[in-house]
Amino acid sequence: MTLPNLSDPRVRLAAVTIALQVLGQTVLGFQLSIPQIVVTIAFCATLELAVTYWQRRVAVWPSSAILTGNSIALFLRATGTHHGDWWSLHGIEYFLLAATIGLLSKYLVRWGGEHIYNPSNIGLVAVLLLAGPTRVFPQPLWWGPMDLPVVLAWGVIVLGGIWVLWRLGMIPMVTTFLIAFTTLIAIFAAEGQCFSAVWRATPVCGPDYWIGIAASPEVAIFVLLMMSDPRTAPAGPIGRAIYGTATALV
Repeated sequence: MTLPNLSDPRVRLAAVTIALQVLGQTVLGFQLSIPQIVVTIAFCATLELAVTYWQRRVAVWPSSAILTGNSIALFLRATGTHHGDWWSLHGIEYFLLAATIGLLSKYLVRWGGEHIYNPSNIGLVAVLLLAGPTRVFPQPLWWGPMDLPVVLAWGVIVLGGIWVLWRLGMIPMVTTFLIAFTTLIAIFAAEGQCFSAVWRATPVCGPDYWIGIAASPEVAIFVLLMMSDPRTAPAGPIGRAIYGTATALV
């Protein structure tokens, strides 16, 4: 078997995601069980190993599939799973469905010999639409006020994201996204926009609105660890800058 290269950005990204999973199980209160994480990752790894061996007759360490499974487990939630259900397999079929759709899209939806969609994202969107909110839901955007657990998560995401992206030349794309996105959120805050959150009894408005969205760990995950997928982002610096700005506007 071809073993993983520790300098591979996918290995680094997997390390960051696992650190977030540990925080989710300990201090962030994720409604997610350990088997939901482990089974999803193992299923993705096994499926990728099988497809790769069938195509190339070689066993290759499934770094990409492990990352796909970890990302699905990080964002997907099965309705009825509670924090502290450490060993529950409740709703595991939805995690496996997302994994199957995501990995198959990697091999079936291609352009110029490369896949064009992030496998975990396409699997997540498909399952959320197919199963519906009575069965599944995405990890909430706001993890709570900026207390110590959220600050720790934010630090892992930002420092880990820089660690992953520095060699990939993705920092300009991240910068253009953040400039456009935080500016738009500031405009919305100034116009009196608010949002409701499970961690606050009254609407979140004004400066708290801006901080609650612009400094959200989930937004940092999106721009640093998901939008920056080198296989699905533009190749050149100008294209990446345009891509970052356009994504923020959308």
